[in-house]
Amino acid sequence: VASGASQNTIQQFDTSGVHMGTFVSNENLNSPFDILFRNSDILITNSSGSNRITRYDLNGNFLSYFYSGTDFSFPQQIQKSGNGNLIVAAFSSPSGIAVLDSNGNFIKLLTGVTSVRSVFLLDNGNYLVTNGAGVHEVDTVNANIIRTISTSPNFQYITVYTPYLQL
Repeated sequence: VASGASQNTIQQFDTSGVHMGTFVSNENLNSPFDILFRNSDILITNSSGSNRITRYDLNGNFLSYFYSGTDFSFPQQIQKSGNGNLIVAAFSSPSGIAVLDSNGNFIKLLTGVTSVRSVFLLDNGNYLVTNGAGVHEVDTVNANIIRTISTSPNFQYITVYTPYLQL
């Protein structure tokens, strides 16, 4: 939630869209941006403040500040790669694609493409990213652009679409 009485919280809804209340309180969040559910915890990126990523248990209880370093800023989308590392779209300077290990230790910042809003690991080993210039496929060495897929500046998140099948 971006503003109002529930600012800096994560709200919960049932599958019918009925509000169930606050899932994560505002105690350790600062402009939450994205949520990554893992097997035993939840990671939430914070677009403001020095706490870049916060860690919670599966019930929404605070566990720890997962990453508070200065190697990247304004994390937006966060994804888990096949080897367990995390890839984070870092929007503001220093920006690019941040790579963390599964414990939140900084590995590297790929700066070939900047102002990254979203990042997704493709089956071919490259990344698909969005930024203000469009959608790009970039390499995993430096995030250098291999090809531009679209030049529209309005793209945000990248996720796998799984159609809902009614039984």
